[in-house]
Amino acid sequence: MKSFLKDLKGFGQKAEAKGMLIGKTIKVGAYTIRPEAVLGTGGFATIYKVRDSTSGAVYALKHMHLMGDRDAIADCQTEVDTLRMLRDIPTVLTLRAVAYAGVKGQEQEAFLLLDMCQDNLVEYLSKRDSQLPDSQVITIFHAVCQAVAAMHHNTPPLAHRLVLIQPQCCNYTVSMCDLHHEWML
Repeated sequence: MKSFLKDLKGFGQKAEAKGMLIGKTIKVGAYTIRPEAVLGTGGFATIYKVRDSTSGAVYALKHMHLMGDRDAIADCQTEVDTLRMLRDIPTVLTLRAVAYAGVKGQEQEAFLLLDMCQDNLVEYLSKRDSQLPDSQVITIFHAVCQAVAAMHHNTPPLAHRLVLIQPQCCNYTVSMCDLHHEWML
């Protein structure tokens, strides 16, 4: 099992050695942040570990490359709207602030400031020497059910294809990733 988890550890991430924003100061809403490291990259976005210059708090920054593409801008706005819609659900990742670069309707970049999740469930499980106790499995399942129920109880209801679980000191946050891929039922 451990070797299987080890193989999955970097699955889906193409973390680049050096991000273009590292060391720069960026204003996202009320936050002034400084990217410290690249956590992962995808086709249209790079995720950074960032630090707030005022409080020293650590967050994640999703830097989306929109390039003025109407579909990419619409997908980004859907993701932002969905995160805002789910903001009161304690088991869903919190969107702290959003900023765009470029002329409205032709935005070149988007910056989504999110809570930082240190590990994903695969990494957390691979560090353990034993199985999770039943009570912890139930806690994880409950967190997922809360997040999915919140999406299904919206008007219109939302369905999603990708749910990631982030352990946070035995409190579990369900990270609904790539929310521009959710569907209205």
